[in-house]
Amino acid sequence: MARRARNDITRTLTGSRGVAWAFTVAAFALMLVPSVGLLWAPGNEGAVGAEKRELAAPPPVLTAEGAPNVDVLADAGEWFEDHFAYRAALVDAGARLYAGAFGVSTTDQVIVGRQGWLYYGGTLADFQDRAPLRSRQARNIAHNLRLMQDYCEAQGARFAVMAAPDKNALYPEAMPYYYPPVPGSSEERLAQRLAEFGVRFVDASGALRQAMGSEGLLYYRGDSHWNEKGALVAQDALVEDVGLAKAPFDAAAMEERHDYVGDLERMLYPLSAAPEEDWVLAGVNDGSGANGAPRSGSRWRFVEGEGVEDGLVRTEPAEGLTAGGAEGAGEGAREAVAGGAVAEANGTLLMFRDSFGNSLVPYLACEFQRAGFSKMLPYDLLSVREERPSVVVVERAQRHEAYWAEEAPLMPCPRVEVQAAGREPMAVEATATVDGPLLRLKGRVAGLAARWPEADVFVRLEGADGQGATYEAFALSDGSSDDGFCLSVSAEAWSRRATRAVVLVGEPGAAVAVGEMPLDAGALAS
Repeated sequence: MARRARNDITRTLTGSRGVAWAFTVAAFALMLVPSVGLLWAPGNEGAVGAEKRELAAPPPVLTAEGAPNVDVLADAGEWFEDHFAYRAALVDAGARLYAGAFGVSTTDQVIVGRQGWLYYGGTLADFQDRAPLRSRQARNIAHNLRLMQDYCEAQGARFAVMAAPDKNALYPEAMPYYYPPVPGSSEERLAQRLAEFGVRFVDASGALRQAMGSEGLLYYRGDSHWNEKGALVAQDALVEDVGLAKAPFDAAAMEERHDYVGDLERMLYPLSAAPEEDWVLAGVNDGSGANGAPRSGSRWRFVEGEGVEDGLVRTEPAEGLTAGGAEGAGEGAREAVAGGAVAEANGTLLMFRDSFGNSLVPYLACEFQRAGFSKMLPYDLLSVREERPSVVVVERAQRHEAYWAEEAPLMPCPRVEVQAAGREPMAVEATATVDGPLLRLKGRVAGLAARWPEADVFVRLEGADGQGATYEAFALSDGSSDDGFCLSVSAEAWSRRATRAVVLVGEPGAAVAVGEMPLDAGALAS
């Protein structure tokens, strides 16, 4: 029995040798496909930009100095990982499999929710209150926005701040069960601080929550942003809170379309992203503008830039849309003319915005004689003095509100009279640089938030003659500290003159000097 079993096994192995060779050849061929297939099938064809990151570039054989690139093989490996043949198709198929079978995402940038909803992974920390705004951090934000508001109002412009809510803050019910919401106090704390500092804050979140029942869906299922209906609700809240004239936009007249593909949908499914419903207003955001770009309209036009995605665009109402042009016009033209009258009443706009502002551009473009929309950072408020807008708006996504305390805008800090109340030396470090027309002194006072949680930072600049002036600085925070500050003053006035900076902490009526440092006027001037 044992001998026959041994012979059976031998015959089986001998008989399957051809199958083994066929299997080996097939497996080897499949392994070659990702590399050899590059000759006819680029790995990301049809999915360029879907991953929202820069893909690895082909490795150079030589360095910039002309020497051999010793890292060429490692660089080639990184390039291959991003470009192997059929990569996009495999990524897409894998994402569909994981989402359909297990309800999870193949990338941490996208959260797969219920019933086809997708959420941006960057909002999870807010949703679960993992990194709540610290008390001093919220104060720094409010302090900085108040300085911005004071500066704009001194130039004759009304000022407003608006935060665009995270999608899962308004629609938490479709989030996966394994990401339970954790109620937090960040938004309430920031709203309270803004009210204390007198900052005009547009409650877009409240307006959207109120409209959810009557207006239907206000955010895209496969995108991280509000849809056109949600944008109109936010725009209405902005116009009302700032006290502006409103164009006759009618949400009931919106035309439904089914052609919008969301950013999260494209990111997760680069080749099979499915469109969803959206709504547009004729002449406003229906693509009927002169260049036919998405979210363009015949009621307004681009003066600078070609589309709402550009970093800087300027707009104005289309020609002929004036208050005197309504006679004999049709219904749509009469609405456009009424919008022209609104634009004359509202004047001009300068808006600092992020991607949520893309869908606000068409509405606001109809409501101002001239409007500028900038995504540039830091905020260039020096342009307020040059352009003299009637209204300045700062819009930012909820998940990025901390930025308002991370980087100071480009504008001169206000000069103040401060009463010195002694000295309390602390560790102070700062670096002075010249940034265009501004001299900027950026640093930190170690232990500031713990020692003086409600204090302001002032900096006195002095020349060689001992004469000087004191300014109120911006308050800065980062991921772990709220002890920073940034002073911005005229470089023309101080870069050749300043020889010493004294840092004070407190309030104008009583501030203590915590440190001082010499400044090299010659180096700054050069």
